[in-house]
Amino acid sequence: MEHVQQPDGFWVPGNQFLTMRQWSPEVANQSTTMWAAIALAEHRDSTQSQKVAVKKSITWQRAQPSVADNYEWLATRLLWEKRFASPEELQPIRQHLMTSQNADCG
Repeated sequence: MEHVQQPDGFWVPGNQFLTMRQWSPEVANQSTTMWAAIALAEHRDSTQSQKVAVKKSITWQRAQPSVADNYEWLATRLLWEKRFASPEELQPIRQHLMTSQNADCG
């Protein structure tokens, strides 16, 4: 997986976000990168190149703007932050996601 990572540290989606969900390339790249980093970081037997790929993606993701109006992105970011950040950094994202829930729980 790390062999398809872009030089800047992000992964490009396989068109599922761009065509099915019609997300902007920026949002799709961020979402794909967060999922890839979570998957690689959770693997028990990570290679050194996988560890480097994850670190590179974290640096790239931290430099990207928030997409607070996309709830799938927010949920992914919450999982990503849970894996790569401190509990204090999780709270604002968790709170934003919770206050965005509709009265019918949707």
